[in-house]
Amino acid sequence: MSARRQANQITAGQGQDDSKQVKKLLGYFAPGRATAGWDNLEIFRLTDASGNPLTVNLGGNVTGSTELRYCKETGTDPGFFF
Repeated sequence: MSARRQANQITAGQGQDDSKQVKKLLGYFAPGRATAGWDNLEIFRLTDASGNPLTVNLGGNVTGSTELRYCKETGTDPGFFF
């Protein structure tokens, strides 16, 4: 099964229960195939829903800390690092 993960920015409710947080979808990590498995590090680009590469700018008017989160959609979860 191919892996697909969402990348979200938490815009409100940092440190609270997931159901109380406000999330802004930044894009997806979706290689379109199963990953190589445990202990096999790979790099995947952040893309939009159609698979087009994205660049995320977290600078500008963001004040305080910024929390990023990834959410598993499909596939196994062999570990994920930003």
